[in-house]
Amino acid sequence: MTTTLLPLFAAVALPIGLVFVVAAIVLLIVLLVTWPRTSPPSKGSPPETDSGIKTDPPKPPAGPASSQPFPKPPPSRPRTKPTQVPGDPEDDIPGYKLLKSILEPRRVMVDLSRPPSTIANGRLKRVVEFMGRQYKLVHPIVRGIKQHANNKKRTIKRNMSHLPQCVRKQLIGFCQDLKSLCLIQDFVYQEEEFRINIIPAPNENNRKFFDGHWLEQYVALTAKKILADTAWKFGYYNLSLGYWLNLSLILPDNKKCELDGFAVVGQNAYWIEAKTGDCDQDIRKFAKLGKALGIKPERYFIVQVDYDESKCKEMRVNSGIQVCTLKQFPEMLKERLVRDLSDDLGDGVPLMGCVSPLFPSSSLLRLSMPRLILPNR
Repeated sequence: MTTTLLPLFAAVALPIGLVFVVAAIVLLIVLLVTWPRTSPPSKGSPPETDSGIKTDPPKPPAGPASSQPFPKPPPSRPRTKPTQVPGDPEDDIPGYKLLKSILEPRRVMVDLSRPPSTIANGRLKRVVEFMGRQYKLVHPIVRGIKQHANNKKRTIKRNMSHLPQCVRKQLIGFCQDLKSLCLIQDFVYQEEEFRINIIPAPNENNRKFFDGHWLEQYVALTAKKILADTAWKFGYYNLSLGYWLNLSLILPDNKKCELDGFAVVGQNAYWIEAKTGDCDQDIRKFAKLGKALGIKPERYFIVQVDYDESKCKEMRVNSGIQVCTLKQFPEMLKERLVRDLSDDLGDGVPLMGCVSPLFPSSSLLRLSMPRLILPNR
C-alpha cells in the first residue's frame, strides 16, 4: 500500500511546491519595486531629523555689517553722457591745414558742408584710367550710353571686327568692369560677328559719370601722379603737396563755387577743370573766377577731350589760360611745376613746409636746401 501512495503524493506535492516558489519570486520583485528609496541630501538643503521632518539650519549670530562675509555693494550712480566734441575738418578733408594756409591769405574759405570727392581706387580707378588712355576707342560706347542713359530697352551696338584681338579683349574686360560697378545693366559679346551689345543702366549717377565725372577722376589721378613724380625727381623731398577733387569754396563776396581740381605745390596753387563738349563760352567765367581765387592764368588749366591741339593752342593765345588736350596735359603741367619751383627757389621762397597729404610722414626725407637738384631751364 505504501508503494502505491508514493507516486500519488509526488504527483500532488510537486505542482504545489512550484506554485510556492513562483509566488515567492513575484513577492520579491514587488518588494524591490515598491520599496521607498532614500537619496542623500542636496547641497544647501536643510538636514532631516530622526522623525524625517526637515529643519532649518541654525542662523549665524547677528553682528555689525562689517562682519558679514558678502556685504551688499553701494548703489551705482547714474552714468553721465560724455560731452560732444565738435568734429575737426581734418577728419572730413584730408590736408585741410595745408589747404587753409593757402586759401586764407586770399580771403577764400572752404565750404565744410560739402567735403571734396574721393579719388577713385580699385576697379573704378582701372575703368577711369582705361577711358582716359583709350578715349578714342571707348568714345563711341560712351557717346551711346550718354544718349540712351534713360532708356534701358535701348541697346548700344559696337562693331569690333576691324580691331585686333588684344584690343577686343580689352574692350570686353572694360565692359565687365562697367557691369560689376553697375554702370551698365548688361552686355553681350557676339563672337561670330565680333560685335558687342551694351544695355545701359538708367541711373542719374551713371549719367553724371559718363557726362564728365570719369574725366574729373582721370585728371585727378594724372595730376596727383605728376605732382609726386616731379617732387621726387628733382629733389624736393619734403615739399608740401596736395590735390582735392570737386572742392567747394566760399569766395570773398560770399559766393560759392566748385572746382573740378585744386592743387597745392609749395606756396603755389593750381586750378584744373575737366571739360567735354564746347567750352568757349566758359572762358570769361573761368578768367573771372581765377582772379577771385588769386590764381594767375598760367596756373589754371582746362583739359578738353573734344578739342584738337590747334583749337587748344588758339584758345591759349587768346585767353592766356592753359587749355590743352588729354595728351598734352601731363607735359604742360609738369613744365609749369618745374618752372614755378625753380623760380621760387631762386627767389628764396621757402619750399619746406607742412607734411604733404600725398606722402605719409614716415616716408619724407629731410634734406638741406643746397642738396636740391634743379632741372636745366
